[in-house]
Amino acid sequence: MLDRHVVDMVKQKPLPFEVHRMMQPYSADFADVTIHEIAGMRYYIACGEEFILLGTLEHFYQYEGPLDVVVDCGAHVGELSIAAAKRGARRVWAIEPDPHNYCRLWDNIILNDYTSTIIPLQLAIWTHNGLAKLGVPNGGGNSGMRSLIYSDECTSFQYAVPCITLEALMCWVGEPVDYLKIDWEGAEHYILDETSIEPMRNVRNLDLDMHNLDQQIYINHGQGMDRTRVTRCLAESGFDVPDILQGHAGILHRREG
Repeated sequence: MLDRHVVDMVKQKPLPFEVHRMMQPYSADFADVTIHEIAGMRYYIACGEEFILLGTLEHFYQYEGPLDVVVDCGAHVGELSIAAAKRGARRVWAIEPDPHNYCRLWDNIILNDYTSTIIPLQLAIWTHNGLAKLGVPNGGGNSGMRSLIYSDECTSFQYAVPCITLEALMCWVGEPVDYLKIDWEGAEHYILDETSIEPMRNVRNLDLDMHNLDQQIYINHGQGMDRTRVTRCLAESGFDVPDILQGHAGILHRREG
């Protein structure tokens, strides 16, 4: 069951682009934002960040299966969500906690005329319902580098964002999901570790980016994380699971039968 204040927070539409830009705590992220055309779709993105969108879409374009309902966790500026809508998805849930990216996500949905298909929600998927700290790395990084598990010493800025569990999100979606993308900058280990098998059985294909936690930027460098539990959960949920313990990016498919 979702907290009422979380539901109210994530249903709010962001301010118009220019107003939102002036109110943000750091403005470098909005420098040189222009419209770029990528694979027949248009996006507001910062110059030089096209590689992020192309990297996200690489796995998606290899997928040729059903695409009725899509859940995009770590939607960034909407690259996969908009591509899914263009390919005919009936409903797309676009989950993005960062306020800058969320603002661009809304602008890109409007720019490509998918407001009736894509449901954008400004929240994080995490291990509990409520609030969590989203970190920006020292130096700012690119707009895709926002995480719930960056260490304090490697973070230049943090802000509170609403969060819910993956189980709560799947309950909210309320129907089988053809394509679930999870790219959560390292936090996917913790999210999947805390997720029960049942909601994952409603997912047919999982586009998963498992970051290697053995880096200084992450809390405790991933120590204490039993990654075999994630593998076991996915396998018991019916997915063919390769070796994802030390880093994996790609689509996991549900086994036949």
